[in-house]
Amino acid sequence: MPNTDSTKREKSSPRLNRLHLQRVLVLCSTLLCLLGIYSMLHRGTIDYILLTIFIILAVCGLISYMLYVFGYTEATQTRAAKEQLQEKVAEQESQMADKTQEMLEMQRGIILGMATIVERRDHSTGDHIRRTSEFADLLASTLLQRGLYADEIDERFVSILRQVTPLHDLGKIRIPDSILNKPEKLTEEEMSIMKIHTQTGGELVCQVMQDITDPYTVQMAFDVSTFHHEQWDGKGYPFGIAGTNIPLSARIVAIADVFEALTAVRVYKKAFSPDEAFAAIEAGRGTRFDPDITDVFLSLKPEVTAFLALINGEYNKIDMD
Repeated sequence: MPNTDSTKREKSSPRLNRLHLQRVLVLCSTLLCLLGIYSMLHRGTIDYILLTIFIILAVCGLISYMLYVFGYTEATQTRAAKEQLQEKVAEQESQMADKTQEMLEMQRGIILGMATIVERRDHSTGDHIRRTSEFADLLASTLLQRGLYADEIDERFVSILRQVTPLHDLGKIRIPDSILNKPEKLTEEEMSIMKIHTQTGGELVCQVMQDITDPYTVQMAFDVSTFHHEQWDGKGYPFGIAGTNIPLSARIVAIADVFEALTAVRVYKKAFSPDEAFAAIEAGRGTRFDPDITDVFLSLKPEVTAFLALINGEYNKIDMD
């Protein structure tokens, strides 16, 4: 884009040139009047009418020129002060941007730190945080590109969701190891304890994050932690809410979370193949999952399958090493 200030100066320069020319002509006319007065006085032949006209013109010319000089000086000083103020504002904006970036980096570090603590306690989940975050980010970005839920999803929504998805299981930090790492199927009593991690996660988000980040991020982190096990038909937990009453961020993470769990190895099960996992997600369309979001996720099968192949390749390489 062209520089706005230079464009304004280019547009205003012809006007300034005309003003300068007018002032020069006024000054020249004043000098000629003074010369006429001097000539009449020097010759001793005075035409009083002409003398009066010369004096009036000379006085008016001098006054006009002085006003121009003082006005131009004042305008120059004002312009210099304005430019100085603009420089200070630009410097302050740059400093604010740097501080904002520092806060964002601190925020990301805290989020990943808390999520890593949880993942290290849960020995059965492997690289759950990374994989779930990748699936949720891909799904949210695609929803944005296709204009779905346009009243809620924008670039900021996608960016914040990418940050807070690792916190969806934060509440597991308060689940006993005997339940969290049990190699067999949980009993009903143990499952009821496990389900508490959703409410606990939301509480922890409010306690830990409210003083270090903006309310929008805190709210989305709370929603993801608390509601990612709610179901479209109202049969989920912890509150049994249904449909669009479930926050959009949680509905996105719900699909990513379940798909990741299906395709990952656990101590109590083998990994599903991509086809089997996609079939399970499709079976939950309109009951467990938001139907529109499910359709978008199913359309991403090539991208998701390629990502799984990449991740599995990395794991195989690690095992061989």
